[in-house]
Amino acid sequence: APLRPTSGTWGRATMSGAPSRAQALSLFRSLLRAARAFPDYNVGAYAARRAAAGFREHRASAGSTAAEAYELGAAELQVARRQGVVYALYGGLYRHGLEVAAKR
Repeated sequence: APLRPTSGTWGRATMSGAPSRAQALSLFRSLLRAARAFPDYNVGAYAARRAAAGFREHRASAGSTAAEAYELGAAELQVARRQGVVYALYGGLYRHGLEVAAKR
């Protein structure tokens, strides 16, 4: 099933299988944007670190390996967006101990 972008240029890799540089960069920027959407700093920082590590790991990939990495990244983006919505809905219910202490 083809991926449908909600914003940006990411989508299914090109016909040769490998994503273009522009598609990969767009996916990376989308992952970082999704990470910034988390209301909890620690979760957002973790998501950004994980995205950067994944792109570093597959930097030299080409062909079908790059296409698989791209598909994995696109799936991770969808997960991050869903989790961002869940955190926005329910994340404010529980405060970290340091956040509670800082408000006093």
